[in-house]
Amino acid sequence: MSIILLGIIGGILLGLTGGGGAIVAVPVLVYGVGLPIKAATTMSLLVVGISAVIGTLLRRQEVAWRNGVVFAIIGSISAPLGIKAAQIFSEPLLLGSFALLMLLIAIITLRKSLQVTPALKSSLPSNGGVAVVKIIPIAMLTGFLTGLFGVGGGFIIVPALVILSKMENKPAVATSLFIISLLSMFSLLNKIAVIEVDFKLAAIFLFGSIIGMLFGSFVAKKITNRLSQQIFAGVAGILGVLMLINSITKLLMAV
Repeated sequence: MSIILLGIIGGILLGLTGGGGAIVAVPVLVYGVGLPIKAATTMSLLVVGISAVIGTLLRRQEVAWRNGVVFAIIGSISAPLGIKAAQIFSEPLLLGSFALLMLLIAIITLRKSLQVTPALKSSLPSNGGVAVVKIIPIAMLTGFLTGLFGVGGGFIIVPALVILSKMENKPAVATSLFIISLLSMFSLLNKIAVIEVDFKLAAIFLFGSIIGMLFGSFVAKKITNRLSQQIFAGVAGILGVLMLINSITKLLMAV
């Protein structure tokens, strides 16, 4: 039952933030389930990928399909580099790097939630007008992080789509879920060959994640973007601090 509850928590955050919450799946699997960081990042790809597919279907009317496909194709080029880097990193170093990424994301998300930005004229998804050259560096970074840490990269994708494609937040979140589903599945196919996955455990966690995703997507329509960002920033910040302390402890013990 505890694994299902942990999956629900991760799914809620995924539904609320459109993939930014995917980063929480790894620490939940490490500390809640007790998996090694490398196994957790691999299982995260499976859980996050399928959850993102469901989220995409739920919000399909808001998805900018063309921009999503272009972003995912470019990101898939750098994903294998992230997978290779994950195999080289030691457990404490990978854990510490992940913790620093979480803290950075928490700070950026919190700052973004406190900014006052003018609303765009239309809430419909935008499918054109973006030069591919502008997307390349962000998509490459997203693909690399997906392969390295097993995260979706929604914390990068959403603001990138808002700025480059001139989308409002909700269509950007929906498109982010579509991109994450593609990148996660591509990375999983490459990573599963070198790291074994407990599919029974993954199925239980996924079941909870789907329930959480459904609930999170429902709640996302009822609350402001600012509140959902602040909730995520708080959770990511707390988990990031805990993971950083744990990684430093392991590194000191290894000396």
